[in-house]
Amino acid sequence: GMMRYDISYYFRSDGTYCDGLGKTDWQTRVSGTYSIKGDKVVLSYGEDKTRTITILKDGDLFSSPYRLFKLNTVSNVPIISLKYTGASSMGGIGTEMVYTGVVNHDYITFDGKKNFTHSGFGNSVIAGENVGGGSSSSYKGDGSYTVKNGVLSLKYNDGKELTKSFFFRSGKIPMALINGRIYYEMENTNKNNATTTENNNVAAATKPLNGAEVLKKSNLAHGGKNLDNIKTLQLQTTTGDAEVTIFMDVINQK
Repeated sequence: GMMRYDISYYFRSDGTYCDGLGKTDWQTRVSGTYSIKGDKVVLSYGEDKTRTITILKDGDLFSSPYRLFKLNTVSNVPIISLKYTGASSMGGIGTEMVYTGVVNHDYITFDGKKNFTHSGFGNSVIAGENVGGGSSSSYKGDGSYTVKNGVLSLKYNDGKELTKSFFFRSGKIPMALINGRIYYEMENTNKNNATTTENNNVAAATKPLNGAEVLKKSNLAHGGKNLDNIKTLQLQTTTGDAEVTIFMDVINQK
């Protein structure tokens, strides 16, 4: 299937780390240990498994093909609107399984004064030889929040309360890691407000999609036989002030 993967690591001062920031026990969960050797971070996990990540000059991390951005714990969030878009699918063409796909969008705005608004919607699709259909849902709410030591506590005006892990990065391309998902800044956000930074201990990246998977899902949705002849694929998107162009070699999957 086709999915978006957000990769994140929470490094603790005791030499342990957690890569499950969407879990309720992320503060104590231990995924493995790490050590720093020069400009390298060596992760140790499982049974004698290791992974080496390069520390860049600006403090970000690099593990081919991903750049992991350093995020911070904060005591306040500036005026900013953030968005997350995720998709997952399984089955469909060539799998002898019914195709199922889900897309969800989540938006949260902070007013810089400990208040927030939260909204989103999702769509699901089921398609097969003798079955087909889908559904959609949406939600909206607002309230007040507190944030401390990487914990965001949301108190909605309808009485609901939620707690999420939260890390933030300001600068040219502001972003937040909320419950292990990367949220990027929406356009037209006021950028003249600063956050209060406490420490730097989280790195996160979004895993790119496989080019062949993108085309297979397009074929399934649109029945386009000519898509099978495409050898390269170019994707263009804008994140904050940066324009990103991705070139995919579909044949060699790179």
